[in-house]
Amino acid sequence: MLIVDRKSNKLFLSTVIGMLIVILSVTVAYAAFITIDTTDGVVDGDWSTTAFLSDPADDADDTYDILNFWVSTNGSSPTEFAFKVELDNWMTTSGNDFLEARLDCNHDGDFIDTEDLYIDYAPISDEVMVFEAPGTGDSYSLGSTYGEATATNYVYEWKSTTSTGSVDWATCLANSTNINVMLATVTFSGDFIDKDITGIGGYNQSTAITLQNFSGNPRNVEINSWILVLISICFLGLIRMIRKFRLETCEEN
Repeated sequence: MLIVDRKSNKLFLSTVIGMLIVILSVTVAYAAFITIDTTDGVVDGDWSTTAFLSDPADDADDTYDILNFWVSTNGSSPTEFAFKVELDNWMTTSGNDFLEARLDCNHDGDFIDTEDLYIDYAPISDEVMVFEAPGTGDSYSLGSTYGEATATNYVYEWKSTTSTGSVDWATCLANSTNINVMLATVTFSGDFIDKDITGIGGYNQSTAITLQNFSGNPRNVEINSWILVLISICFLGLIRMIRKFRLETCEEN
């Protein structure tokens, strides 16, 4: 006769429920796909709480010193790339200073090829420019509605559409799940000079699904591979528990 331990069932059920709660809270915390507003003067609430790249403090003058950098897109077939940076102070009042997100679109470890793109934001002129890697191709101005200095101290946001005149986004879009990204604060004084620069991060978009957050608003969230494993374990566990419950019911009858 098959013996089923009800206490084990209850313990297993509690464990599964706990794991599901952890999964839900983690996925809601890490937004993968967002659309930011660069005209409202505030930091968008959908950014992940975890920076894409962090940079050591005090390795550059305060007005150029990068602390944290974020990057995101608005979908698995993106029409926008968005960026956020936290500096150690506001950038200087020089019109020659700007923030530069560099995309290694062909994923070869450098940022010098025609396929690679630079998305620059100049806070003083309030202008976003998109370049094929400097000296290799075309450029395009998105104007003043694609970037902003937010009301949060030393935080800037900017974005680019993936349709910018003659600038070729084809490689970046084809590799949008596997590109390298870095950020530089740059000044121009007869030449372009990097004042501070982050390391290189691999931007690998994960599978995304749409969930409801606790306020009832839909949002897209990142599902990392380890989270998918947990979901699979929970699913198999639920099947096992249901089977055991049916067997127990049959024994009692």
